[in-house]
Amino acid sequence: MRLTKLTAVFILLCAATLAVADTYVENFEGGTNTAGWTFGNSYDTIESSGGNPGYWFHNDYLITFGPILRCEFYADHFTGNYRSMNVTSISIDGRSDFIEWGSTINMSILLRCTNGTPGNYEDDDFAYFTGPMIPQPGEGWKHYRFLIPSQSTDSIPEGWYGGCGIDPENFRPGIDWNDIVVNVDRLEIWWWHPAMIGIIQLWDVGADNITITYEGSSLECGTWGHIKNLFGANL
Repeated sequence: MRLTKLTAVFILLCAATLAVADTYVENFEGGTNTAGWTFGNSYDTIESSGGNPGYWFHNDYLITFGPILRCEFYADHFTGNYRSMNVTSISIDGRSDFIEWGSTINMSILLRCTNGTPGNYEDDDFAYFTGPMIPQPGEGWKHYRFLIPSQSTDSIPEGWYGGCGIDPENFRPGIDWNDIVVNVDRLEIWWWHPAMIGIIQLWDVGADNITITYEGSSLECGTWGHIKNLFGANL
């Protein structure tokens, strides 16, 4: 009975450890923008009210086929080796206050690897996932959560797609998901599908609460030898 009780207690402790998750949130409070988020022109601004709640990131004059919100290259928290960081999800609150001609395309997330040449997009490799439809004018804030299968060793996880600087629909030869997930040099959120083109039009969009979640884990905790070391060899 002693063995059963101690084992049960330890399993519960291990389960608690495995379930622990940590998050980092960019909510722009106080006018901060630690990851250097940008929509790509000089109209980026941080508004002090109207966010979800409080401060939020806003661009009211984007002329493009689809807005792309991206952090700076190699930004802390949002880039790096997603597998070793055990990234499990990325979420964002988005809004579209004006779309000149309208759009019903899906919101997408893109993980970009620059291969050491940031700014030379022909050298890039990337993987992306498309989610629900972009926020529409009048809807206000809309929440999006993208699951990141960072521990997958598949060539491309189900629902994801790969591309490169010269072909947004296919990885270049010899590249797959495993090359991207361990070398994320920039995170991007698209109000668009990365493999599509569309009408150039005027957009007014915003973002808040950009969140990356890391799942805690302890492989050591799951071994019987470690249990005996903690509770005694006579178990």
